Amino acid sequence: MAREVREGQTEGGLPYLSFGEGPLLVVFPGLGMTSANPSGIQRWWEMRLLAPLARTFTVRRRVELAYGTTMEGLANDYAIALDEEFGEPVDVLGIPNARLIIYEDRAHGGTIASRLYLSPKTVRNYVSSIFTKLQVSDRSQAIVHAREAGLGTRGNTSR
Repeated sequence: MAREVREGQTEGGLPYLSFGEGPLLVVFPGLGMTSANPSGIQRWWEMRLLAPLARTFTVRRRVELAYGTTMEGLANDYAIALDEEFGEPVDVLGIPNARLIIYEDRAHGGTIASRLYLSPKTVRNYVSSIFTKLQVSDRSQAIVHAREAGLGTRGNTSR
């Protein structure tokens, strides 16, 4: 069974590759040395990995990305491209670059994503990092630490 694959550029000049069936899932595969869509074994691998998940729309960085472009600039590029393509917030697969772009977009009032999907391993790594910063070893110690700091108590809405 052949899969329909669409390939092109958004109005804003970001290369995309679209394939699969089902609900839409947008993927920002990374900021590699090239902005070109993959070919050969790389394309096969990307499609094999992502097609079973949903109707996938992978968007790569713009071809003429200027030296020194900030995450805010990238988030703006993606926000414009996705708004032109879909006209509403979309679900985004939370690989590292996608998370940074979504966080930057949200920090500036944007609405690229309706949902950001994170793997259980990513969540576990985030929680572990927070525990390390708080100098605690588990959730119960983190709760005690938060309460001692005045957070999470009833009626306390100042923080």
